[in-house]
Amino acid sequence: MKTKKTESGRSMVEIVGVLAVMGLITAGAFVLITSGMATQKRNTVADDVGNIVQVYRSVFAEGKTFDNAGSVQGKMGVPTTNPYNGSYTVAGSGSTLTVTIKGLPADDCTVLQARGWSGIKNNPACVADGETGLQQLALEYGFN
Repeated sequence: MKTKKTESGRSMVEIVGVLAVMGLITAGAFVLITSGMATQKRNTVADDVGNIVQVYRSVFAEGKTFDNAGSVQGKMGVPTTNPYNGSYTVAGSGSTLTVTIKGLPADDCTVLQARGWSGIKNNPACVADGETGLQQLALEYGFN
């Protein structure tokens, strides 16, 4: 008389296979989330710079000069801290307004540098900050 063997549980190979698939899914999700967060930070910087320029152009429109623009930065109601825990600094001289984005990682600075910034007067370049090792990017604007 033959007895039937019944299987109970899973084999080690099946368990390893399931764990491998779960690991791949987790790694893929991590890459997508990290990429999305970097894109969000870059978009926030672009929006912030656009708002800063718009506010300064409207406030200084009458005289058509940005002289003393830096001295009123904290009073303008525009962001002074960027999503990278760096800062935005504003300086003005004549008809030129310079917005500097400080505290950028090198990769993000390069992407922001290549962005099609509308209305800038200069060709922006990433410059290393000697103290922190991070980058900064200066954008020069004028009156339209």
